[in-house]
Amino acid sequence: MAILNYFSSLITFKPFNMKFSSFVIAVCIIAALYCIGFLFFPVAFTDHYGVHLDAGGASIGRLFGAALGGYAICFWPFRNESPASVAGRAFLRSSIFFNLASLVISLNSIFTNVVTSMAWTSVIVHVLIILVSIYFLSAKKESA
Repeated sequence: MAILNYFSSLITFKPFNMKFSSFVIAVCIIAALYCIGFLFFPVAFTDHYGVHLDAGGASIGRLFGAALGGYAICFWPFRNESPASVAGRAFLRSSIFFNLASLVISLNSIFTNVVTSMAWTSVIVHVLIILVSIYFLSAKKESA
């Protein structure tokens, strides 16, 4: 009987069984962590990916870090929204755009040997955020 319960639990498993607020908070935390890395330690942060920055590259890295910080700050209030609300859908669409563009850039960097295999971690993060964003966008509309 225990085996039947185990298999029935696998069938009803929902991989994206999370609250929208938890997803928004996770996206903001990830953006904030990358913000800190790029803003304060761009050379050391990108060295993990096999990219060695000169002074100009470090400045661009810091600009990217500032943008990620702004991304996290702008989207923090969305944690109180419904995914069916206008604001929630705007968050999800911008999340898909940002992560899809970043995914294409990351994959291009990997396949052209610009970065090391460490960049696959970024690919995984982008894919997961895209999938969860699509999940919330396609979920039945709740009352906003």
